[in-house]
Amino acid sequence: MYCFFMRAGHIADLSTSMTCLSDQDAIAKAHLLFLERGAGFDGFEVWDRARMVIRHPDPPPRSIEVG
Repeated sequence: MYCFFMRAGHIADLSTSMTCLSDQDAIAKAHLLFLERGAGFDGFEVWDRARMVIRHPDPPPRSIEVG
């Protein structure tokens, strides 16, 4: 799995490759990495190959236009 630091909704830095046993382990490790080295970034994503495990923080909900 990989942890990417985000800035303005785009990947700004590949933090690290993570060897984890589960999604929950990867999420916990990514939160720690972000606390330690996340200055200047506004979030992170964890990916397991082509599958996104988490985006932190969650993106804001899209507004629905009526009419």
